[in-house]
Amino acid sequence: MRINLLCHTYEFIVCCALLYTFLKQDLDAYAAMYAGMAKLLRLMHIASRCRSLRVDALRLALNHVQTTHNVSMYRSIHSQLVEAINKYVLYIASFCGY
Repeated sequence: MRINLLCHTYEFIVCCALLYTFLKQDLDAYAAMYAGMAKLLRLMHIASRCRSLRVDALRLALNHVQTTHNVSMYRSIHSQLVEAINKYVLYIASFCGY
């Protein structure tokens, strides 16, 4: 049982690394392969799983949700984006000595 869990964890890490490599090159092109709610859900999944792509994925999701009438999802994505940007700014500021 433990070996299975380790194998699945390793496969997940490798899959995430490959996905990150692909997505970092062109997240816009990857998102363009989806439409509607599938696009929003895919971008939200990426934002929740990959910290380095979080801001970009949320930005794309926010742009896409503006084409819908889903106000609650807009508010949710907007608040997550603001939070992610604030964390990023604090992270960068810590390196600059602020």
